[in-house]
Amino acid sequence: MIDEAPDELITKAVDTLNKSLADELLQEIMEQTPAFFEWLVPYLLGKMGYAFQNEISAK
Repeated sequence: MIDEAPDELITKAVDTLNKSLADELLQEIMEQTPAFFEWLVPYLLGKMGYAFQNEISAK
């Protein structure tokens, strides 16, 4: 017998998948070169709207 509602089970499954994905992504980033990380930070900031896209694409 399951004590949780279906929406609670789905929420837990999504949370578990998101954490796993975040862990895998962080691991991949940590395996890259420092130059990649220096490129990645302004690129992501630009995609999030914190920088002008022209500044990012010029590099």
